[in-house]
Amino acid sequence: MNRENTTRVKGDLARKLLLISITCASLCASASAQMPADSAAPSPPPRALINLTANDWGIVIGNAPRVHGLRFNLSDRGIEQIDGLNVTFWKPRETSRGVINGVALGLLAPAARHINGISLGTIATVGESSLRGISAAAIATVSEGVIQGVSAAGIAVIGEQRVTGITAAGIAVISNGKLIGVSASGLATIGRTGLWGVHAAGLATVSEGDAFGVTASGLATVCEGGLHGIGAAGLAIVTEGAVDGVALAGLTTVCDGTMTGIAIAGGVIITEQTIRGLAVGGIALPSRVDDESKRWSLPGIKAREIRGLAVHGMNIQVSRRASGILVSGIHLSGDVLAGIGAAPVIRAGELKGIGAGLVNLGARRQTGIMVGLLNSTPELRGIQVGLLNHAGNNPKGFQWLPGINLHF
Repeated sequence: MNRENTTRVKGDLARKLLLISITCASLCASASAQMPADSAAPSPPPRALINLTANDWGIVIGNAPRVHGLRFNLSDRGIEQIDGLNVTFWKPRETSRGVINGVALGLLAPAARHINGISLGTIATVGESSLRGISAAAIATVSEGVIQGVSAAGIAVIGEQRVTGITAAGIAVISNGKLIGVSASGLATIGRTGLWGVHAAGLATVSEGDAFGVTASGLATVCEGGLHGIGAAGLAIVTEGAVDGVALAGLTTVCDGTMTGIAIAGGVIITEQTIRGLAVGGIALPSRVDDESKRWSLPGIKAREIRGLAVHGMNIQVSRRASGILVSGIHLSGDVLAGIGAAPVIRAGELKGIGAGLVNLGARRQTGIMVGLLNSTPELRGIQVGLLNHAGNNPKGFQWLPGINLHF
């Protein structure tokens, strides 16, 4: 397997995804700007303008650290625990150390260390350590810890540790830990340590670990680990691990590990290991053999080994052994081809089984039945049927024969 070709394909896709990284970095910076900063000097204890409570139960207008009921305030400060409804009209004056249980509404950005329940912000919703429940904001929903439940934002949902549940964003869903559940974004869906569940993005779905479940993207699905389940992409699927399940790509699927299941691409399917199952490709794409060479190749389906059914419109290349059924529109090659092979040109070190093509060439041996215009091998163990047949191990005068040649 030519590793340079695989690396080049992945490198081209990486450059296309550079925009994603820049955009996501900008989003993180923008969201971080929404986070309230610690005050340089200690703030005086908060006071309520109107306090209609008994033992912290009731209604408060202004700052009160503990309220069980309704609390309305211009800018939150000194929250310890709010159970009920908290309404604020500006961002907090300082980093919140408290928790809001119930409903947190903010004209600008409701924020607390923990928010459990429903949190809605016109600009942002911020849970410094956790957001649990239903969270939504026009620009960003952010937590430096975990996000659990249903979360949505017009631009980005960002969880520094883990995002779990149903998540949607106009541009990006980003988890610096695991991304678990169902997520959708207009640009990119990213799980730093893995994806679990159903995830979709208009441009790219990216996992720096393994992806389990269903992943779909308009441009590319990229996994630094393996892809386990169903993966679909308008342009390319690229993994550094194994592919187990179904991989559907508009142009190419590139895998460093073993492909098991079904792989379908409009262009090429490339793996450095084994294809087990069904592989179907359309057109071969030109690629330089290596960076220093001026030679070019046209890989279609390319693998070290193939076990199963492989069909390509132009080219199938196997560096070691293929067993099963292989059908190519132009060219089929491998060290050992065993089973049924069909292509205009079949070239192999050893052909075993049934081969049908215009030209069937066995560099070392042909075993079985070969049908074509030209069949040639230095050692025949079977039957050749064609316009001209060559068996190098037959007696002189019988090595080149028209119509049929055989040796047992």
